Amino acid sequence: MAKAPIGKLARHAGAWRNAISTTSIGVDSRHSQEFRIDRPTGSGDWVLIHFPTSMRLRDRHGIRRTQANACIIYGPNDAHWYQTADRILVNHYVHLNGTDLSELISQLELPVNEVFYPKPADFIHRQLEEMRHEWSSSEPHAALVFSALAVRLLAFLSRRLTPDGDIASPRQRPVIERLHWFRKRIKTDPNHPWTVSGLARLAELSPSHFSTVWHRLFGVSPREELIQARLARACKLLVDSPTSVADVAQQCGFSDPLYFSRLFRKRIGINPSAYAKNQH
Repeated sequence: MAKAPIGKLARHAGAWRNAISTTSIGVDSRHSQEFRIDRPTGSGDWVLIHFPTSMRLRDRHGIRRTQANACIIYGPNDAHWYQTADRILVNHYVHLNGTDLSELISQLELPVNEVFYPKPADFIHRQLEEMRHEWSSSEPHAALVFSALAVRLLAFLSRRLTPDGDIASPRQRPVIERLHWFRKRIKTDPNHPWTVSGLARLAELSPSHFSTVWHRLFGVSPREELIQARLARACKLLVDSPTSVADVAQQCGFSDPLYFSRLFRKRIGINPSAYAKNQH
């Protein structure tokens, strides 16, 4: 029987010296199209959410539309903002408390306040159902079993973050590094006239292959990534600087202020001027 490396066991066990508990856990939680979560100062605990359906949510990169099976882990003080992008909101979630959770999540290299896509994601529903059962159970040591199941869930999430073999092969690693660099540039300089064909040429890929690899890595298309980055910058400018909507549009890479306003309202749910007033 193969044994796990002692160093790895000791390292992760060392990050779990205290039990993990919950204040709320939900499986197949469903809400209408009008439902929205808006917690500007967070919930005071760690929250893992799995969205089987497409969502609009805010993470550390700004507001984005997710694909199905997106996950996010919010830290205790991270703002929560999300609503459905479809007719109904479906999610699975758990609020977690534990002295060593931050250390454990860091050692497992799980992203915090950032959308990610574990593949496959079907284990999340099953494991949360087990956790809910244990938390409501009167069986001996139920709290300890719940804590162990919480660690297992986080470890499985970390394991499922490993890219698919065809993406992570040695031949593809330079491509992945370039795409990560491009993504960082898009987020820091969204007003640049980026094009998929131009990025693909720099990555030495065809536009179709470039878009496929990008979507597989980041869960959205390159065009959607650019739109999200530009809208995130627009939200920041509308709050931080007393400038006109037209100027904000130009600074975010939109040549047509009317198109910018229509897109902003469609994605954010409110027009740019009203958004700026509401934030002050």
